[in-house]
Amino acid sequence: MSLSSHGKGEMEINDNGFMSNHTIDSYDMDVRPYVDIWQSVSDRIAAARQNSEPDGKTGWLKSTWRKCS
Repeated sequence: MSLSSHGKGEMEINDNGFMSNHTIDSYDMDVRPYVDIWQSVSDRIAAARQNSEPDGKTGWLKSTWRKCS
């Protein structure tokens, strides 16, 4: 996706090697669904990373318990 200095942009679509540009008519309709998907995946990765890192004195117990269960 690219945006011009005038607040308008285009999406580049790759359809089996054929590239085409499509004007973004509405952020909510054309862009937001992809941003929401990216955000949910990013949140899941961050949560998984946080759950795998031991925290403080009890971190070793929590990480060991997770491995056993």
